[in-house]
Amino acid sequence: MTNLPPRPDPTAGEPRPPEAPTQYQGVASEAPPKTLPRPPEGEGPTLEYHRLSKRNVWLGAPIPIVILLGLAVLHSGFVALTYWFVWAIAAVYLAYLVYTVRSDVLTAGAEWVRLNRAWVRIYELTSINYVGRGSGTSFAVVIKDRERTVELPLHIVQANKQLWNLVYLGMRYSAGNGAEVNRAMRAQFPELAPRTPRHNNS
Repeated sequence: MTNLPPRPDPTAGEPRPPEAPTQYQGVASEAPPKTLPRPPEGEGPTLEYHRLSKRNVWLGAPIPIVILLGLAVLHSGFVALTYWFVWAIAAVYLAYLVYTVRSDVLTAGAEWVRLNRAWVRIYELTSINYVGRGSGTSFAVVIKDRERTVELPLHIVQANKQLWNLVYLGMRYSAGNGAEVNRAMRAQFPELAPRTPRHNNS
């Protein structure tokens, strides 16, 4: 059996985990703030941060607006584009999209990951599930420790590869320590098939 890579030090974060398999290409993150968000109480320091950049939000947000306007045209013809309330609805919807997308802040330390206010200890997971969202158009990993649950959309958590590497190594150790891993997760990430880890701290 292949030894698992060594766990990073909880404080220094070294050695960093090896590169983990991904399903999504990384998208641009905004530059980390000068002061990173605080870790959960009692946990090691924040090592990685991800929040979608404003540029990517503004590039992607108009797409559903165009679809919305197209539906209005199909329903009422091009005269719909002369109605002020159609543009008011589109503007409000655009602002809502920008706010909701930018509100997701993902952080991780050597032994934890947090999305907004929800967080878990990644080496103490009890279940790891791969789930579909949006009628199968997007996917997420739902991970639980003894007390908490976090749902990590893969297009978000894999956007910062260093952050994803930390999370993925924790999932590998947890799977080896008996965490339940659903069939879909094992199919996408075969290394998470449950096994007893052999620690390599050399």
